[in-house]
Amino acid sequence: MKKIFHYSFFVNVFASCSTAIDSVSEKQFPSISLIKSEFSLLAMGNSLSQGILSPIISKLEDNYSRIISDLEINSMDKVTVRIWGNETQFLDDMEQAIGRRYSANT
Repeated sequence: MKKIFHYSFFVNVFASCSTAIDSVSEKQFPSISLIKSEFSLLAMGNSLSQGILSPIISKLEDNYSRIISDLEINSMDKVTVRIWGNETQFLDDMEQAIGRRYSANT
């Protein structure tokens, strides 16, 4: 579970910093999509189950007010979080999107 959190955190930063992630998501469609009021969670590939993803999006939603407060903002657009359950695919998609592999981030 800790490894998935690291993926989630990095992927969230990765996705918000690069518009190239859209080209990656077009090539590999999410196998599961969970959508709540403030977050959308996309499982990339087929190695993650809804049982693993549901607590993650629930935790994000439960902490939305704290996240807004910590960022010192009043509101934010809905955040899309992409999670890869396969490290190789994650690194391949990262390299395609930003031209470099940062393997220490997994």
